[in-house]
Amino acid sequence: MRNRSAGQDAGRRDGKWVRAAAAGLVVGALVSGCSQAPTQFTGRAGAPAAPKGPERPAFASDLGRVCGDGLGFPGLPAYRRASKTVHPAVLMGRSKDLWSQTSPSDGDFPRGWILGYADDVEQTQLVVCYERTGTAPAGKVCQMEDSKTHKPLSVTMYNTTYRVRVLEGRTGRALYAHKGRAASTTCPLLTYISQGSDPTKYYTEARPADYRKYIKRFIMA
Repeated sequence: MRNRSAGQDAGRRDGKWVRAAAAGLVVGALVSGCSQAPTQFTGRAGAPAAPKGPERPAFASDLGRVCGDGLGFPGLPAYRRASKTVHPAVLMGRSKDLWSQTSPSDGDFPRGWILGYADDVEQTQLVVCYERTGTAPAGKVCQMEDSKTHKPLSVTMYNTTYRVRVLEGRTGRALYAHKGRAASTTCPLLTYISQGSDPTKYYTEARPADYRKYIKRFIMA
């Protein structure tokens, strides 16, 4: 999946860059975002007090529990397919055990389908969860160069299998699941490698165009 997450922009500041030897291509490093500790509410007697009103996500990252555990937020708008309107969704991607919001590029989806970083997460009706499920060598090696050491670096490409699910944000109920395969032997123009990952491996991810038609039936219902 070629979308950028919020952490990718942060990763440019501290990350290690690797440049393609022949074409000025770049492989970078991604610094994982910081998680915020939950707030504890204390009553007069010192016991934890329940939050007022139905629970809502404070940040898009909170929706990770919808993807990971099927736990929704009762304070979100109800999803009703019969309403014949756009049902806003948040796109979440999984890296190891962490789910985080992914913001697609302009043109990947019609406006209003996928909520971006600046949009109100409390308008979420659907959560689209993308995750890699398997890898296999693509038979292609890209010749790269470390921008700091200027030493050559061979990067092996891998094809991937993936799963995309559509869940209700309010209830966490699963509505749909699609399994697919992403394959390529074209060296990437630009990519970011998360900290702790092997810089000699590049994984081809699905493009939004590969699964857009599958989620359309729910967002435009």
